[in-house]
Amino acid sequence: MSAITFDVASTQLANIRLDRPILNNNNDVGGRVRICKFDYTATGAVSSGSQIELLEFGPTTVFVGGAVTEISLSNSATADLGYTATKTPVDDNKDVFLDGVTAATEFSPAMVTTSEKTTLFATTGVGSLASGDKLIGYVLYVDNT
Repeated sequence: MSAITFDVASTQLANIRLDRPILNNNNDVGGRVRICKFDYTATGAVSSGSQIELLEFGPTTVFVGGAVTEISLSNSATADLGYTATKTPVDDNKDVFLDGVTAATEFSPAMVTTSEKTTLFATTGVGSLASGDKLIGYVLYVDNT
């Protein structure tokens, strides 16, 4: 075994080693990963292309992962999973987490960071949903305040 010497340090270590340390963001050091479950069951027919509001998050959320753990869709329907600003919803990121899902699967969004109150939503595709269809899962995130 040979001794090693570190030649350089990460930004996070450099920040805390300064004479006047700079606080790191929670998603960089010391943040707690939180979990939030979504559970949607259709109570009637849902047309293809419909948006389903699943979860709402604060303005400084960092999404770090998640999964659809149970999915049961009729009529060959699929589901996309994405996010949007809660106050001004648009479909720009409608499938940023998952696109055309038909089976349980995980996702890792490469640390998507929000700057305003944010809604996680699903968009149905291909066929319409029927009463009793399910979309259940969870999101892992850090509150970066």
